[in-house]
Amino acid sequence: MTGADEMLAKVDQLRYGMQAKAKAAVKDGGAVFADKLTANTPVGVVLAPSGHMRDDIELDRVRWVNDEAVVDVGYSMRTGPRVHFPDSGTSRQPAQHFIQKSREVAKDPVLEAFIKHLKVGD
Repeated sequence: MTGADEMLAKVDQLRYGMQAKAKAAVKDGGAVFADKLTANTPVGVVLAPSGHMRDDIELDRVRWVNDEAVVDVGYSMRTGPRVHFPDSGTSRQPAQHFIQKSREVAKDPVLEAFIKHLKVGD
């Protein structure tokens, strides 16, 4: 191997190592947000057979979209279609905005999870 080949091999190794760290950071950040969303999701009388929304929060796998690590956090199709009623409100129910509150509360802990994984030198 020449010096240039070794350098390119090191760059590839660094890139793949950073992708693994980025994937772990996004996964941990998603888990933090899922915990905050679970804590802020209201629980009421269950009339639907699908159960409580709080018990139906899912954390999807990390995937790559346009060279960015992405993880979906939210409600499954069992309870997802009715989440907007308590969150945005209805004519008989005031809006609770628990999804936005969860985003605001989770912002700093998610950033801390990212920093923990992406620190240089670790």
